[in-house]
Amino acid sequence: MMPKVLFLSDRLYTILLLAYPASFRRAYGFHLAQVFRDDCRETLQQAGAAGLLFLWLNVLIDLAKSALTEHIWEIFHMPSEKVVRNSGLAAIVAGLLWTILFPTGWFNFDAKPLLGMLLFVVVMLLFGLGLAGLYKRCPNQLLVRLSFGLSYVGIVWSLIGGLLVVTTDSWWYLFISGFFVFALGLTLVGIATLTTRTLSPWGILPIAVAVLLLGFILSGDDPSPPLQVLLGVLYGMGWMLLGFILWWTEPHIPNTAISA
Repeated sequence: MMPKVLFLSDRLYTILLLAYPASFRRAYGFHLAQVFRDDCRETLQQAGAAGLLFLWLNVLIDLAKSALTEHIWEIFHMPSEKVVRNSGLAAIVAGLLWTILFPTGWFNFDAKPLLGMLLFVVVMLLFGLGLAGLYKRCPNQLLVRLSFGLSYVGIVWSLIGGLLVVTTDSWWYLFISGFFVFALGLTLVGIATLTTRTLSPWGILPIAVAVLLLGFILSGDDPSPPLQVLLGVLYGMGWMLLGFILWWTEPHIPNTAISA
């Protein structure tokens, strides 16, 4: 029984190592597996199956904490262009989800308060990740910091209002005001990316479309249901287009002439 238990433990631990980032596994995976194999053999000989179960409990707790730490470290030390590409993917997924869910009524918080808000939270978080890549490409200027900061304040503000959907009647005012701040932040993001030439003029088109659509939706006019669906679909497609631009295009560097 002992060799079989050790073999199964070793195979299972090798699979669990996939929780670590690939670069970490390449550097330390073999060593971690060897240490775990030795610990299992020694524990099983000295404390039996009960000791091995206790060892597995400690290993699982430690692996969960250390794997999460390594992923966070990798995100903060990730090359800028990799962050941009990943954020582009997040914007594509967010736009696709919005395009599918908005016309089908999944964001109807009156009919589906919990599920609708949960889906909305996921999409808004993906929007925030999508903006992170665009911010990476922008120079460190006051307008850039202000515009992106305002956008993230709007995201957090609207999410707080949405999460209070089942606890207070005033959740809608927090939600819609946060969405308005988000739209204002997106407007400034479009201005910032245009003035700093972070993206080509075509690159800011999705942001401009999104701002115009949000402004129309948040205005005093209540568009007809077919128009609401059309605006929602166009809004989601705008985010998808922005995601494709972040994923495939290189940073826009303005031409600088060198004087003779």
